[in-house]
Amino acid sequence: MKILSREDLIRNDKKDILLPCYLYEIVVDETYGGNNILEETVAKITQLEPDYKNNIEKLAECLGLKNSNNDIDYKALLHLVLNKICNQQTQEIRQEIKQYQIYQERISGKVLGIITQDVDSFIEGEKQGNSVVFEKKSKKQYAKLLEYNKKISRPIKQQIFEAIAQHNKNGDFKIKGKFDLEIPKSREVIYLHCQVVLGEGRSFYVTNGFDSAWSIQLANILKEQCGDFLKNLRKGGYVDEQRESSYKKKYGDLRDNVAYNLQRFNLDKGSRFLYNGYEMYFEYLVKKNNYNIYSPLNEAEATKKGAKEMDFEVEKIESLFANDGGNNLKSLLAKLIHNNDPTLQKFAKENPSFLMILSKLHEDRNVNMHGGDKKKTYKPLDEKELNTLKELLEKVSHIGIETKEKSHSNNGIILMERELDEDILNAMSDDNIKDLAKVYDALDRCKDNQVLDLDTFDDVTCGLYKVCESVLLKYIQTHKENINEIGEIEWLNKVKEYHIENAKRGENATLGAYTLVYLSINSSIEDAELSYIKRLLELRGHGNPTIDNMEETNLQELENLKKSVVDFITKILRNI
Repeated sequence: MKILSREDLIRNDKKDILLPCYLYEIVVDETYGGNNILEETVAKITQLEPDYKNNIEKLAECLGLKNSNNDIDYKALLHLVLNKICNQQTQEIRQEIKQYQIYQERISGKVLGIITQDVDSFIEGEKQGNSVVFEKKSKKQYAKLLEYNKKISRPIKQQIFEAIAQHNKNGDFKIKGKFDLEIPKSREVIYLHCQVVLGEGRSFYVTNGFDSAWSIQLANILKEQCGDFLKNLRKGGYVDEQRESSYKKKYGDLRDNVAYNLQRFNLDKGSRFLYNGYEMYFEYLVKKNNYNIYSPLNEAEATKKGAKEMDFEVEKIESLFANDGGNNLKSLLAKLIHNNDPTLQKFAKENPSFLMILSKLHEDRNVNMHGGDKKKTYKPLDEKELNTLKELLEKVSHIGIETKEKSHSNNGIILMERELDEDILNAMSDDNIKDLAKVYDALDRCKDNQVLDLDTFDDVTCGLYKVCESVLLKYIQTHKENINEIGEIEWLNKVKEYHIENAKRGENATLGAYTLVYLSINSSIEDAELSYIKRLLELRGHGNPTIDNMEETNLQELENLKKSVVDFITKILRNI
């Protein structure tokens, strides 16, 4: 088995593959104008010594042509050379024979835009099951052999010229000039070593086998011809998103949501979910104990004094103690401090600098979430501080990791591929696939205990909303000429007029506006048939789902909502 391997990068995120190819050696006569090597030499000499044009003997001696054993008529030769280089009209068109190697992959029969010269560095490989092993630089490498079943016909001249044009656009050397070529009668079987990397969603990249650059042509071939191979890569755990353990919901009230936010922190290494975890846990303690604040104590200085009495370090804290009376981390913290909450006392005992780090977390989260102005003193939390906050919350709230023999793969892409047709998935954008995969994954996580949490509710409602918006916008842009008068629909009567006008122009608007325009295009559809869109709008609220929103529904309703919305966008995508 002849393997052509130039891939030298060995990384864990790459999967080695062998692409079956035919190799053709093509001989090309390239034409060019100008001097040959003798003429160019004479031209350089006579530029340095113009007198040599009139002194053939010295010129011949300089060139080594004047030799007693030399039977060349150097006088006639040099007269001819001088005449040609001195008279541009007598310059001849030259020809040079070059040999190139062209590759035709044997999966779909396309000629690759890869053309090489004098490549003979083939490696012998041995098939072992579904893989091939070969040695390179004294190390063994294993690669997946892509299957091929078609009988591939020889390429026509037009395919070769298209490959040459593509090569000239991307290749290191160019094939210049006009030439004729003959398709060779013989061809050789080889295997081209490439590497595949899976990206977000269903996206992937494949190298061209020669310089580790990504090949759009090979990516299209794999996408069109090797869908099962790519699916198996994901199913085999070859994904960055896979996790081996998950938090189990076994604690009551809001601590369930704390656990899921801690899990998200593990995955994302960011401050947002850690902040949410503390806010939710403080809310749990306040509700559990029915804490309030006596109004004269509802001032920042009083709260700071109370924190100091609990043995927290508070000297460098600025805004954390400002209680605005809302249901947020600062106000919840104030209630805990003024009521001398025993759990908060444990925080002080475990880490006196806790409130100082929490203050930095509060600022970090606000900058990242709301894009506020960064103070000169602003510094993002480092990994040590984040881990301190995480470990303290886990310890004090008694939230830990519980493993199972069988855990979910956290790969909603696989679940989508099982349910949706290939043409539907291909019609979706990368963002559509990413958002919808979160929906599938979130619902799959809850199947074991059948209990709904805020994190799942957020992922499902926001994911379905985003995909509906995107697909409907694409549909409207395709059918703008069919828009009719916009009717009045009670459950969409709060949609702003300017959003409707944007939607009619096929510009960014809201799901409600897109729905109104969609109904105007499809006048035979009653708005009652889109009850799932109505419910999605109700559940999502203003984009920040709350526990109250979550308590209005249940896991089974979200499953049904997902099915209805997916059926709807599938129908839409088939009509774009």
